[in-house]
Amino acid sequence: MWRTQILFACLCVVFAISADAGGRIDGGGASTIFRKSFESLASTSTRALKAFDLPFREIASASAGRAVGRALLQDDHHSDSNSTCEWSNAGTCVLSHEATHRLLEPAAADSEIGKFLLGAAECYARSNEDDCFQAGCSWRGTTCGPLEGLFADEAVQTCTGDAALFYEIGNMGRDCKQAHNDTESCNADTDCSWDVGDEECGFDIWFGLVGIQSANSTPSGYKEAEAAMVASFKESKKDVISILLDPNPTDILDWEIPEFQCPEGVEQIVCDFLAPMGEAFKAGLYCGRRFSDVDTQCDQDPLCRPINAICGASYQVEAAVNRKQLEVLVKTVGNPRIEELVGPLILCRGESFEKCVDSCMWVDETDTCELNEGWIMRKISGIAGEMDLPMCKIMAGMWGSGCIGITESECAENEKCDWEGGCSLRTDLVIEIMLSADPATRPALLTHKQCLAETDESSCVALAA
Repeated sequence: MWRTQILFACLCVVFAISADAGGRIDGGGASTIFRKSFESLASTSTRALKAFDLPFREIASASAGRAVGRALLQDDHHSDSNSTCEWSNAGTCVLSHEATHRLLEPAAADSEIGKFLLGAAECYARSNEDDCFQAGCSWRGTTCGPLEGLFADEAVQTCTGDAALFYEIGNMGRDCKQAHNDTESCNADTDCSWDVGDEECGFDIWFGLVGIQSANSTPSGYKEAEAAMVASFKESKKDVISILLDPNPTDILDWEIPEFQCPEGVEQIVCDFLAPMGEAFKAGLYCGRRFSDVDTQCDQDPLCRPINAICGASYQVEAAVNRKQLEVLVKTVGNPRIEELVGPLILCRGESFEKCVDSCMWVDETDTCELNEGWIMRKISGIAGEMDLPMCKIMAGMWGSGCIGITESECAENEKCDWEGGCSLRTDLVIEIMLSADPATRPALLTHKQCLAETDESSCVALAA
């Protein structure tokens, strides 16, 4: 009897280790992968929208033909008072401050974009910090600019419709990370959960999506469900002693893991999420029995890898388990749009380099196949494009440009894109999108294009309205 109890205790330990090896990536399991995909997409889309501010930054390079800088909004200039254009200190021809106001004031009455541009022009015209604050603007070291960008959260949510959930969750994850730097305060916040692997606070994806509180990225009731799963295995027809003493460990891979009863008080989703761990359980037992020492070719078996001092389930097993767990999470969310956007993540996890295509991309740093952010942004672009609003059309153009979510080398190869801390659509092409999306601002933008075409100061300041 005592021998059986000891062996069963060993079995529980092996299960715990194999479960950790088979169902956790960066310490947080499939739920962490799901959360990070949301946060990554939100971060990527935010970078794309911030890139729209490029037309209102300092002029970086006239020779590159993308001199917009404070494009419509430049105050540092050389012009006659009646000129439509002015010659900037950066050596480019831009729309004059006077012409900017003349052309944008009518647009501001009917266009959110026109209103934003006119307000931004007022900010950029302020040359000192006091004037900047008095005008309701934000002082940025040496220049004055608008307090907020054109694309506020409300606009993004409007334009992304029922896919706005990914953006909201991403932003909440950012807020959790900024608000908490320790386990206790993070887990005490209803919206947050501590990520043990990354040692940082993130959004509580379990609570946010299915209303189940989690701590350390593990949902409430998980440990109870895990105990029930182990007990179910013990009570199955398999004899514990024969399991651990089986001279042919490959037989373990043919076992059928018995179903287990979800404990009272534990949500069924938690047990459904745990169930795929049975495969990791089998692989962990198989690897531990076949390779008693991690130095005995443990990593030569595709099902195994060294974990601390034992041989446990491999990353391939881990990925297969994660895929099934992700399926449970995606299905539970019950949002068809989220399933459409994040569902491919299930297919990407664990794919080989050769099969990592289309909605997937290969990450050299980790040698893993992940969800292709560029593919996702193009999908979201289609959603925004369905909205008959100028703001949404601009978002659609930015997101669908093919410049979002690609590497620096890929960005350099795409003539439509520019790299500035991240890849974004060229500024002149942003203006083209604005021209087609918002008729109210067309006069100002078309005139600005005329100014940009001038290459010397005399012809620039001589251009009449």
